[in-house]
Amino acid sequence: MDLIPYEPVSTVVGKGSNVSKSVAGRYWEMPSWGFFLFLHAIFIGLVLLYQSLWLFSEKTTALCETYWGPYGERRNITPGTIIYHYKAGDEIYEGSSTRNGIPITQKTIPVRYLRFKPSISRLDTYEGNWLAFHVAWLIFFVITAMIFFIPNETIPRNSFIYFTKKKPWINMIVR
Repeated sequence: MDLIPYEPVSTVVGKGSNVSKSVAGRYWEMPSWGFFLFLHAIFIGLVLLYQSLWLFSEKTTALCETYWGPYGERRNITPGTIIYHYKAGDEIYEGSSTRNGIPITQKTIPVRYLRFKPSISRLDTYEGNWLAFHVAWLIFFVITAMIFFIPNETIPRNSFIYFTKKKPWINMIVR
């Protein structure tokens, strides 16, 4: 069996041939930095879509209890978990959350619950609403920035990402 030596497309095209680097069947092409922004726009769009459920949810005040757990009287530290009770409609629901800076002496806390399922609730604070998404986005940003912007062989400079209608749907070409 004869093996054909591998030669990158960029060297073949660079030798003065008339070979085009365009790929038939592609319907959307963008540079790698554009794909980076596209991924982040999708991430942020999905977060805002999820948060829209909570932004238009009902607000109430809940009674807060400290959760000490078993052998709580022997602990010397402040607990990190709280249990709260809130009323939605004619029923009383129970929820739990991490303390997130709420003082141990505070007896009432603002809570949001979903209109269509009042048993699902969360604290109406920055930590309860946005902190997890900011941390997730920061991790996603660092990982994708390292992949897209640190010079490497994974996504070389002058690379373009394009989408096709056949598998694989996302491809890369280096110009």
